[in-house]
Amino acid sequence: MPSNTSKKESIQEIFDLFTQAEKKISQYNLYTGKGLCIHPINQLRYAAHHILRALIATSDSDIQVHHIKAKDHCERAIYDALDHTIIVELDTISDFQERMKWMIITDIAPNYIKDLTYCEEIKSKLSENKREIENSSYNYQQLQEYLDVIHKFKLSLPTIEQQINAKIRIQNRKDLLIIIGIIIALFAAITPFLLK
Repeated sequence: MPSNTSKKESIQEIFDLFTQAEKKISQYNLYTGKGLCIHPINQLRYAAHHILRALIATSDSDIQVHHIKAKDHCERAIYDALDHTIIVELDTISDFQERMKWMIITDIAPNYIKDLTYCEEIKSKLSENKREIENSSYNYQQLQEYLDVIHKFKLSLPTIEQQINAKIRIQNRKDLLIIIGIIIALFAAITPFLLK
């Protein structure tokens, strides 16, 4: 029979995980601008359901079972929020990569290839993690580490794009001056023949 102290500790742990999940859901919205992320919100709904079931449970074993289930749903909510955020961040990076596929980016961002390679490794690891979830091991601390690196890389992309566009504008001006110079030279070369 669990003591009141262990029940209180269990509820505190669930509360802490629930709060952490809410923060990760907010992080999803902040990082992606995509609004609400339904999967983790549903997991928190399920957690709340088990908390309520624990409150009306008549036996200590039922209370304990519902606490464990609520905790599990909170951990899954954290995992899902991070997973979805990473997926959207990787999609944003892929969109950038597609837009800039004809540009030489490593002149501006020397670590660009290394960062893209790391993103590909994370995609692969996410697939592995999804298989692990079936065994109920939510390694959301690792996901947060992945997200921190990916988000930092994603935040650098607008600056990289601005620098690339500035280089293109400068090159376009140079090319225009060369073309104007060639036209003037051709006109100067042809003018004597036209005046005869």
